[in-house]
Amino acid sequence: MTKVELQEILETLSEKYKSIEEKIDLDSQKKEHQKLQQEMELPHFWDDQNHAQEVSQKTARIENFIHLWTELKNELQDFPELLEMASETELSDLETEILSFKKKFENEETKLLFSGEYDEGDAIL
Repeated sequence: MTKVELQEILETLSEKYKSIEEKIDLDSQKKEHQKLQQEMELPHFWDDQNHAQEVSQKTARIENFIHLWTELKNELQDFPELLEMASETELSDLETEILSFKKKFENEETKLLFSGEYDEGDAIL
């Protein structure tokens, strides 16, 4: 692939990120994570084991979500500069990285389609 083709891929991914950024809402996710962390620090938090386990699991899910989307955003922002500086010999490696990133991004984007209030529960067949 040429630099121009790779730039087009990155532009498309940037547009996709912008379109889903509101659904991701990292700021509110961070606030929710902080709130749950504070709850977990309360002295009697572990008195109700079931509630404590639910809160702990939710905290871990939110933390993973924040980390994942922050990482994706940062990579997406870094690629254009790397592409601009890449020599012809480095272009092949960068192409592999960008295509791998594209696949990961699109996979996570698809997961967002199935992330709703009841998606953590079991399906009824």
